[in-house]
Amino acid sequence: WAAAKTWDPEGALSTLPAVATALLGVQAGRWLARPVPLPARIRGLIVAGVVGVLLGEVWDLAFPINKNLWTSSFVALTAGMACLCLGALLWVVEVRGWRRWTRPALVFGVNPILAYVGSELMAIIIGGVITLPWDHRIAPLQDVIYEAVFYPLLPEKAASLAFALLFVALWWAILEVLYRRRIFLKV
Repeated sequence: WAAAKTWDPEGALSTLPAVATALLGVQAGRWLARPVPLPARIRGLIVAGVVGVLLGEVWDLAFPINKNLWTSSFVALTAGMACLCLGALLWVVEVRGWRRWTRPALVFGVNPILAYVGSELMAIIIGGVITLPWDHRIAPLQDVIYEAVFYPLLPEKAASLAFALLFVALWWAILEVLYRRRIFLKV
């Protein structure tokens, strides 16, 4: 474990493809902001997505797709996949009008800073600040909740997932209350 913390698998050379990823996202946003009918913008995203996925797969033959190194083939593939997903979501939400399921994203999206900072602080607090006597030791509250509630009922990986989902659901509930009261943290 110690060795894994002493090196950066991405390295300096992955900075350029990471910047390219961000710029492709900016381009997608600019594409969506164009004064063109929505169906045409969605088609453009789908075409760009197919081109990106194909380009990434073909480029993989010469320069393998590798997330840890953030290779250019990885950038092309993931940008293409993102365009396909965004196009599909726009079609489902804006064209078909299926919006009810988007409520959690809306609630998190209008208070993202609070969601991030609050969940990080909560993770720190339950991960070590608040401790309790548990199983012949002093344990962080997070361990006590996990070991008392989830671990006895589920296999280890499923228990970990259930704990994480509960954590997200708790923050969704907090943010839902704030959303209903129109309380938004802005910088």
